[in-house]
Amino acid sequence: CIAIASFLAEMKADARESAVIFDDPVNSLSHQWSARVADRLAKESLSRQVIIFTHDIVFYKLLLESSERISQTQIGYISLERTRTSAGIVKTNPPWDALTTSKRIGVLNTKLQHLRQLDSNGSETEFRDATRPFYSLLREAWERLVEEKLLNKVVNRFERGIQMQRLTRLDDITKADFDLIDLAYGKCCNAFEGHDTATGMGHPYPTIGEVGADLDTLKSYLQQLQNNRKRT
Repeated sequence: CIAIASFLAEMKADARESAVIFDDPVNSLSHQWSARVADRLAKESLSRQVIIFTHDIVFYKLLLESSERISQTQIGYISLERTRTSAGIVKTNPPWDALTTSKRIGVLNTKLQHLRQLDSNGSETEFRDATRPFYSLLREAWERLVEEKLLNKVVNRFERGIQMQRLTRLDDITKADFDLIDLAYGKCCNAFEGHDTATGMGHPYPTIGEVGADLDTLKSYLQQLQNNRKRT
């Protein structure tokens, strides 16, 4: 805390508005101090470019929360990945765990195109093997949609409080919602990686048409919640 405070004080005394870079500034701080540092860096970004490297997804969410509170919309996201032989592969989205429902749908759209190519040019086994991780991610996207849209972020992972004022939007949830989610989520659970099903007892493998339709179900339900039911 003292090191960060000293740097911020020096930066304040220097009248220049050059960019500043922080590399995991809250690694050894408590959650309370991490939140305060996030607030301070978000405010600093209103007058200069602030670049932050972090491995901490909770701190990342605190930064987003602080930025939203002060109406800072000029935010760029870059994540880095590695392969067995290369490092520093740049992605223009945050990692999957930090993506919103709509961003996750964008990732799934790309993976659906790969499945279409396998359906046209690959073997049946290759296509089946690729559908399993697709349904694992589709299952997680449904979970994020329930948290973020259906329940209107009343309880949001990686955030500090429960948003009581958002409860007013939840008076329109009906059995039709439960039935739709149960059917779509249940299919993901049957098709995803993680079950060792007894021979002859498994569910039929989905066709490429079914895969596309299952993703479309998620898309259309998200649009309904956003547009017709005003989930912000």
